[in-house]
Amino acid sequence: MVYTHTILQGQTINGEYYILVLKQLIKDHFPKKQPDPVGLWKLHHDNARPHVANTVLQFLPKKGIETVPHSPYSPDLAPNNFFLYAQAKKELKGRRFPTATAAIKIVETILKVLSKEGFEHVFSNEWQRRWNKCVALNGEYLEGDTSVKV
Repeated sequence: MVYTHTILQGQTINGEYYILVLKQLIKDHFPKKQPDPVGLWKLHHDNARPHVANTVLQFLPKKGIETVPHSPYSPDLAPNNFFLYAQAKKELKGRRFPTATAAIKIVETILKVLSKEGFEHVFSNEWQRRWNKCVALNGEYLEGDTSVKV
């Protein structure tokens, strides 16, 4: 599952705000009969300050949410960066939108249309390949790697 959340212009993003987003994620995607996410899924986010704020680092274990570690300074290893954003940018190239709301709706539509098989390939094959390549390159960036074919 890829969870999208639109942020209002001018909104400050910090640990407290990110916890609200995580609570909404849990509320929206876990059934009332089984609201406890323990062991059901793992969260992958990068090392942005709100993601690693002390309040968040305390909140996640309390909720039983396990995270997948993300290598510092490696945006090229985040599936959002090498897959989702790239797909959206291809679709949005050259287009103009009358409002931010119109642009958000188009981006949400683009993300919903991406195939389940594409996500499976990215998260089960491509992500691992990129981790291995990064290790082989002693942590060098993979930017410009356009080998993801979905």
